[in-house]
Amino acid sequence: MRRSSDPRAATMVTMMNFVFYDFFQTTGIKIVAGRNFDRQHADEFSWDPSKQRGAPSVIIDRALTAQLGWSNPEQAVDHTIFMASPWDPNDPGHAVHVIGVAENGYPRLVGPNADSNLYLVNSLGASVPYIRIAREDIPAALAHIDAIWKTLVPKVPMRRSFSDELFISV
Repeated sequence: MRRSSDPRAATMVTMMNFVFYDFFQTTGIKIVAGRNFDRQHADEFSWDPSKQRGAPSVIIDRALTAQLGWSNPEQAVDHTIFMASPWDPNDPGHAVHVIGVAENGYPRLVGPNADSNLYLVNSLGASVPYIRIAREDIPAALAHIDAIWKTLVPKVPMRRSFSDELFISV
């Protein structure tokens, strides 16, 4: 990720998270500048250029904001940044439009060599289901989730983990 299409510009490694419209409400990660994704703005990302209207909308976290050289989140909003191809050092990058900045919150969705996040709305939904459940009847909620999972993908075993446990293990 970089602030310029110039391949010589400093490039930051960030985790690209495909999410859906209710991701931030579900996780409780707060938008601190700009706006959240919404359907009225047609914020969905598409790999098909014929379906994409302008630069795709993204939300970045505070960590990426700082890595890109902005001292406060408001400065990043409404800027174009570039997703650079890690395998092509001459790639000018794919332009994306920053619509918001989120807290570096929990859960910290980071990958190898990345300590910041970029979020895009994927028309197919999130790459990893993230479900928030109430504390009142956790066993019933889990049984319901398991039943739905088995009807949707009966041959795929459920791999479940809890964000608080993941957070504690880091």
